[in-house]
Order: sequence, then structure tokens, then C-alpha cells
Amino acid sequence: MGSVFNRGTRDKPKWTAQWKENGRWRMVATKQTTKQKALRFLHLAEERVAQGRVGVEADMPGTRFSDVAETWLNNHSKVVCTSHDDNISRMKHLNAAFGRLTLPEITPQRIDAFKAKMASETVEDEETGAKTPRWKPNTINRILALLRKILNDAVRWGLVTHAPKVRLLPVPETDFDYLPKDEAERFLSHARAAVPNDAPLYATAIYVGMRMGELYGLKWGDVDLERGIMTVRRSYGQDFTKSKKIRRVRINRQLTIVLKDWRRVCPPGADELVFPQADGTARARERPPIGFEDLLKAARCRAITFHALRHTAASLMVMSGISLRAVQATLGHSTIAVTERYAHLSPSFQEAEADKLSLQVQVGLGQVATLDAKLA
Repeated sequence: MGSVFNRGTRDKPKWTAQWKENGRWRMVATKQTTKQKALRFLHLAEERVAQGRVGVEADMPGTRFSDVAETWLNNHSKVVCTSHDDNISRMKHLNAAFGRLTLPEITPQRIDAFKAKMASETVEDEETGAKTPRWKPNTINRILALLRKILNDAVRWGLVTHAPKVRLLPVPETDFDYLPKDEAERFLSHARAAVPNDAPLYATAIYVGMRMGELYGLKWGDVDLERGIMTVRRSYGQDFTKSKKIRRVRINRQLTIVLKDWRRVCPPGADELVFPQADGTARARERPPIGFEDLLKAARCRAITFHALRHTAASLMVMSGISLRAVQATLGHSTIAVTERYAHLSPSFQEAEADKLSLQVQVGLGQVATLDAKLA
């Protein structure tokens, strides 16, 4: 049975815990502010010893959220997350709200209060004076999802026995935007004339629906123009994609011609990128090519985001009669359910099924007619 004791003063306590580990007494500064919290720290430490999970404290210098968050960023996010830069930005919100708290002090009530505070923040429009929400629900949910991931990993690491539930804000499903076929054709035609160095990038985005990071990280060694196969294996400078899976995509004849012409004039670079900057180096993360919005406007296309080119690819594939399974494989969707959001664009979607429902309706006393007879 271990114990806790104060090595500081009443005003500035320094609670220390000691317990037996592998037959020896171990003493650790708990960094807790009260005896009750120090006892909770001791209980968790003894629980880890009993379950054979020891040695965690050496890597995790305390149970404050800020300590856990820093370790999570360095040992997990930096290593396996394509969204590491985003995680650093989102972590600022979490550290401001929970950084000084120990993990057991992060309760569902505190999480709900944090969520409500972000949802209630507003900004004032300089021109109209109208107040609008400062944070979109999806932005808040991404921050909450990061908090949930860190707390769940803390349980896996043995720092706490359980994690509080983190409930996201309800967000209504929104429709996606894309370029119809005529606008996509105008956009690529105008790009070829106006920005020849970016046109192959736009063409690849629309023909195969690759994400921005996958396009920016694509290397010539991943492109086999003779066989018509492109291997998607990385995002930006990281050697993995968002799904952590490698996929192989077929390149059609039109895109093959575009890429063959582009390879002859592509700026050389040490990384042999397919779509580098003019000096051969990698493009900036999360930023579309300069002039993307102006190019859309000049081609008389609707205003969309760069990511909407991926929706454009999926939509045009489905409208061309390509199967949902093939679209899923090309775009790298984790499940067919993600791809099915484009199903309504298929020419044959529910067409035959809809006519299977036939009802007999009375059109007069004692007279019965089928609806399809009336439509004939």
C-alpha cells in the first residue's frame, strides 16, 4: 500500500506519492494541488502496476491536460496525422480551456460548457454591424473530436481509467457543390490557355478526384503513363494518405495525353514532384494555386472551393455511368456509404424501381383505373 505526503508548505504544497513497483519503492512528484488529487494519482499508479502497465510516468511527466496534449502531438499527431498542422491550431483552444486541469478534472459538464462558449461567440460585420457566429459547428466539432481522441488515448496509455463522453454539436447534412460538365469543360479549357503550369493539376483533380494533399505529394515515380496507372500513396510530404491506405487509379486516355505533355516541361526538383512550384519545390499546404478563384470567374463557373473539384470528379463519373464501386475505389472512400451520396446523379438511379409502385385509384363510382394508364 502506497502513501502520499506533502514535501512543500501549506501555501505551496508539493504532494509526492510513493508505491511499490517491481519489488522496489518508487517516489514521484505528483504535481497535484490537494491531498485528495494526490491520492487519486497514487490509486491510478497502483492500478497500472497491478495490470502490468508500468513505465508510463517516465514519458508522461504528469496528468495535466497540457502535458498529455504535448506528448500526444509529438508522439502521435506528428507521426501519423496528415492534419498535424491543423491539430496544433485546434490544440490552442483546448489548452486555453483545459490545459491546467488534470485529466480526471475534465468532466462532461466542463466539456459541455466549453462547447457552449464556442457556439455562443460572435463577430460583428464591419459593414452591416450584424453579428454572426464566430465558429462554424463543423469547426467546433473538429476541436471536440481532437479532445475526444486525446482523452481516449490517455485511457489506452493507462493515465486514467476512463474518458468522459464528448458529444458533438448536431450538424444538418449539407449538399455538396460541384461543377456541372459544361462548367468543368470551360474551366479546364480556360486553365489550359491562361495558366498552363496549373492546368495539368486541375485536370488530374477533375479526372480522378485526388485530394489536394495527394496531388501536391504525387511524384513521377507514382505515375505509370504506359500502363495508365497512378499510385496514390502520400499526402503532402508525408508517406501516407488520409486513409493510411495506398490506392491505384486508372488514368484515362485524355488525362494520359495531358500528363505526357506536362512531363516534358514540368519544373525539375529533388523530390520529382508531378505538380511542383515553378522552382521545383513543393506547393504550400492547404492552399490552392494562386488565382484559382479568378480562374473560375473568368471561365464563367460558379464559385467553389478546391476540394469541390473532388466532388466534381465523383459527380461526373457517376453521371457518366461509372459504377459506385469504381468511384469508391478511385476516390479512396473508406466505405461505399460515403460514395452513395452521389448516387442520385446516376442516370438510372431508382428509374426502374420507381415505376414498380402501381396503385389502382377510383376515378368515379364503381370505376377503377391504374395511374399508369392515365399517364399513357
